[in-house]
Amino acid sequence: MRKSFALSPEQREDARKAIRLLGDVPLTLEHCVRHTLGMRIQGVDLPLGDAGDRFLASRKSRVRQTTYTFYEWTITAMLRHWDSSLPIGHITAHEWQGWVDGQSGRLKVARTLLRWCHRQVEGSCSPDILDSIEIDGRRWKEPAFLPVSDARAVMQGMYHLAPAMALLLFAGLRTSELGGGGKPLLTWGHVDCQGRIIRIPGTIAKTGVTRVLEGLPDNIWSWLEPGSRVHPRSHPVCPVQSATVIRKARTLVANYPKNAARHSFATYHVAAFQNPGHTALLLGHQGNMNILYRHYRGLATKSEGEEFFALWS
Repeated sequence: MRKSFALSPEQREDARKAIRLLGDVPLTLEHCVRHTLGMRIQGVDLPLGDAGDRFLASRKSRVRQTTYTFYEWTITAMLRHWDSSLPIGHITAHEWQGWVDGQSGRLKVARTLLRWCHRQVEGSCSPDILDSIEIDGRRWKEPAFLPVSDARAVMQGMYHLAPAMALLLFAGLRTSELGGGGKPLLTWGHVDCQGRIIRIPGTIAKTGVTRVLEGLPDNIWSWLEPGSRVHPRSHPVCPVQSATVIRKARTLVANYPKNAARHSFATYHVAAFQNPGHTALLLGHQGNMNILYRHYRGLATKSEGEEFFALWS
């Protein structure tokens, strides 16, 4: 149900003036506002229904079934709220906030949908229109990452788990991509130290598509080469549950934020190498630099990035 809101005296006076200006023209104030917004965007009208259908079709084989089901359910709720013919770029920030209604899941799907639409149909919408929306009184936060000193402390205290943590910190793997929890394990056979290549099989990767990591920073191989020499190819790089690696890391520093290793990799890689496209490919963002620019660029200096990737075994 849409929330009602009270008009201020100034807003009521503005409405009266607008209605007088319209006179006998068969338009409502809502039509006039949407038309004005459409002219301001100066883009292409992409109906919400078409946007939702095309977005879901693009995600069908690229995300986990549970994620796809949530996308589908949320976009269905979106289409019950608005007419499917409404151009997605004409929905105002205030209207988005009313639909989100304090639900973080809705906000996340809306952000993902708008960014996808912006990439696919340039000018169809503004990907930043949701920036002002708050959830539980908190604005959308930038990712938290480890200071270089904390990253050093973590690596020095991991001991036999150091290769697994190195993959998270210096290659940007997701914790789930170490395997386990019903997934096959990432083994030393997937780590080619001689060729300096790491392969993430589709059976482990989040998107279900095999990812090949090339051009990784030199320091990661100093953490991986000793293990690759002594362990058989079938042996897991992470000999314990991946959650155990994170629990261990949290005992070594005062603050270990959620997804700290992957966020640290992204932040420092962009800063050190100044190549967002390559960083995006390593992270599995399919070369999409929008996420890098939005979340990671500018959080660390080039010298901090270089110091981070100078952490050798």
